[in-house]
Amino acid sequence: MIRAVVFDLDDTLVDSWSRFDGGMLPVLDEAGIAYDRDEMIRKMHPQGVPPTAALFCRMGVPGTVEEVTHRLEEGMHREYAHSIRLMPGVRDYLCRLREQGVRLFVLTASPHSITDPCLHNNGVWDWFERVWTVEDYGIGKSDSQLFERVVEDVGVPAAEILYYDDNPVAIVNAASAGMQVCGVLCPHTPQNAERIPQVTECYISSFDELNQQ
Repeated sequence: MIRAVVFDLDDTLVDSWSRFDGGMLPVLDEAGIAYDRDEMIRKMHPQGVPPTAALFCRMGVPGTVEEVTHRLEEGMHREYAHSIRLMPGVRDYLCRLREQGVRLFVLTASPHSITDPCLHNNGVWDWFERVWTVEDYGIGKSDSQLFERVVEDVGVPAAEILYYDDNPVAIVNAASAGMQVCGVLCPHTPQNAERIPQVTECYISSFDELNQQ
């Protein structure tokens, strides 16, 4: 029996790929720096904002790492607060879970400064009992202790919690904490999509698949 569902945010609940095109890459464009878009996104994707800012500075973007970080954060906030939308099928799936009385939560590596506006803008903020980011715990998804603490905070047995994520490392660690897990095969991260079937038997390409069951 599933009593609670915990969702990752980026590329699970919301299609946040546009944060690169609309929030980060314009900093390179404004500096007149040439780059290969796909290659640059592959470099940026696994990094946080400060490492990306440091990369941009090495490429010739003017300013200190702190100044470029601030510009990137402003761009990301703009995208998350106004442009980023729910993945296909997510709204209907959330509605279905709410009708069933399932408790809903978010656990994301993105900070509250962009997570909260994004959920508000999509009209689903109030649907979640709690929205956690790794900054609330001081540890990342690469540490299984994060998921053990989330289980404690949800307050039900781990086996009664279902966790969705597009990151295979997070999926493995959630499973090690006793949660049920389901991978999300995001087309934007083919390397993760290839790895997920190797770490869990449960995975989906779209939440529309669950709405058809």
